[in-house]
Amino acid sequence: MEQVQLILGMPSSGKSTFIAALGEVLMSDDVESSFKTEFLDDAQKHMVALHDRWLTFQELDRTKTGQENWLSFHLIARDGTRALIQLPDLSGESIRDAVVTGLYPNELHDALADCNGILLFTKTSTKFDDVLLYEVSDLIQASPTETAAEPAAETTASSQPEDGKPTNDAKTPPVAPRFSAQDMPEQPKIVQLLQTVTDLRPAKRRRLAIILSAWDTVDDSVTPDEWFDQNRTMLAQYLESNESHWDVRVYGISAQGGSLPRDKKRLQKIIKPSERVSIVGHGALTHDLCAPIKWLMQNPSGPV
Repeated sequence: MEQVQLILGMPSSGKSTFIAALGEVLMSDDVESSFKTEFLDDAQKHMVALHDRWLTFQELDRTKTGQENWLSFHLIARDGTRALIQLPDLSGESIRDAVVTGLYPNELHDALADCNGILLFTKTSTKFDDVLLYEVSDLIQASPTETAAEPAAETTASSQPEDGKPTNDAKTPPVAPRFSAQDMPEQPKIVQLLQTVTDLRPAKRRRLAIILSAWDTVDDSVTPDEWFDQNRTMLAQYLESNESHWDVRVYGISAQGGSLPRDKKRLQKIIKPSERVSIVGHGALTHDLCAPIKWLMQNPSGPV
């Protein structure tokens, strides 16, 4: 059985760290997980490099545009069944640029159309991703067209004292930054991305595993579903209104185990590296990063 699950997210959302930690869980077989891997394809040097940096407590570089890789895992489930899962590691910049321009490279377009499920990453350290009304008001009030339309005669006069010497009392009016679609908050970009996926195959229902990365920074009293509803309200409302297209689960994942370099000494004391990772949500075992993937694979899609 061959399936394509996509790893998607905007820049710095935690995708590369997850891939490195997933490799450790799959290859070491040190912790109880849904799958283990038989072998990696020879071409998977990218994942091995990420894994090596993860093991040595180095901060991982983001996947750069033009360096995307298709990671293939030959998996064995605990009941002996086998599957090939492909996880395209697409750079957040590539995804973001495609969303804001509407120009999707052929490979990305085909992957979005054909994928069975999606692991969608968003980072919990960015707790709020909204543009507040008062911020919009400030931008309007700071508009250069408004300040330039009326020369401030009083200001000019007051800035020239009787002795004729200029002073520094006059203030330069603030200039609103030029709008750029790339600077939009994360949520509208993700909603547009998911809407694009829906438009490519309107009759296809997919599973969507939302991964809240850096979960170790969140209070233990909050569940992933609660955090998501409170901090990603726009995305949550979109998904609630599109249940016919998306079957959704939310997981909290700490793929690093802490913040580097702050927590390096504590993490070094953990004998089995795979025990650094943790996952919360929907009955997932403590270290089983494969749990969201298993769920995606159980019922990959509805009718095409």
